[in-house]
Amino acid sequence: MASGVRELTGRESLLVWAGVVVWVGGISGAVLLVVLAEAVPTWAAATLAAVATGGLMLTAAVVGRSALRRDGLERTVNVEASALAFWITMGGVLTYGIVDAFADVPRLLAPWVLFFGLVSWSVAQAARLNRYR
Repeated sequence: MASGVRELTGRESLLVWAGVVVWVGGISGAVLLVVLAEAVPTWAAATLAAVATGGLMLTAAVVGRSALRRDGLERTVNVEASALAFWITMGGVLTYGIVDAFADVPRLLAPWVLFFGLVSWSVAQAARLNRYR
């Protein structure tokens, strides 16, 4: 909030919280379904995955739109770091997928992709901030 622009409006905050509740609710519903049901119907799993994904996408869209309202250097650094982290993460996942097709490597799990993306963004953010000092 260094630029003087409020990060999220009241409506945006409400939408972010609603998106998080829907996201966590969809994931929790899927976990409960797996734990409680002997056989999980494909339609039920797909519906819960769609609900959770919708909540996450709503949250991401609202937060992303808020980030684009920032001005100057803060916006530039965030956009550049996000772009770099995206390409680094996608390149790493693509490379692993190609190697996986030919070699017997461990299955790539989503938490590791997320961790790699978070580390990539942190390194890119630090590099971009250092560049503009």
